[in-house]
Amino acid sequence: MDTVDIYFGYSGKKGYNSSKPDYMYGAGADIDGIFLNTKTVKMGEYAPPCDNCKITFNGFLMPYGERYMNDITLKRLEESGWFLERKINIEEIKELYEQRGFKLIDIVQRFLENYGMLEFRFPKKGSPFNTIEMVSFNPFSALGNNIRKDFFNGLLEEFPEAAEIKENEFYPIGEIARGNMILLMTKEGKFFSYTDGCLVKNGENISEMLDCVVGEICRPYIYD
Repeated sequence: MDTVDIYFGYSGKKGYNSSKPDYMYGAGADIDGIFLNTKTVKMGEYAPPCDNCKITFNGFLMPYGERYMNDITLKRLEESGWFLERKINIEEIKELYEQRGFKLIDIVQRFLENYGMLEFRFPKKGSPFNTIEMVSFNPFSALGNNIRKDFFNGLLEEFPEAAEIKENEFYPIGEIARGNMILLMTKEGKFFSYTDGCLVKNGENISEMLDCVVGEICRPYIYD
């Protein structure tokens, strides 16, 4: 059975008729003006009038130019308690950052409000030992008792090949690899993980990072 990619057009914020789902290939739509009729069109289901066309969200862009995440990633997120409108209180996280020398910026704050404190456990892909992978977006465990902002001051000197990182500005947002690596977010919204002697890039944006560390469908880039 063939599949097709459906690009949802701009529905408009006034006078929209929800009885006529918008399947137009409109340009200039943004996330706030796109109508997703989840009652009649769901990912992976068949929808009239194209009875032999399967609906997918391939190529559908999320806020800030991100692509829609993989099904496996989304399933694990939802099982962890995440939902699109999730927004937690991060005042205690903000206080911890300030105590350790970090000044919380907007892009990191938005990430933590939506994904902060989520935890994941799943069988590690390709492991011959039935390893259970553990990932958390918990800044408290990432910072531990001793890590301060200056802990990362020499990171770019240690890995000069990571020239894409414009400033030595990292925000510890969690842990991956069963607590063996600190997950970091930069002010540009990119994601890296670090432990002594090893720096890994996990994504250019949120959805790429999630597909890499939660869904395990994207390979990380390891700096030598």
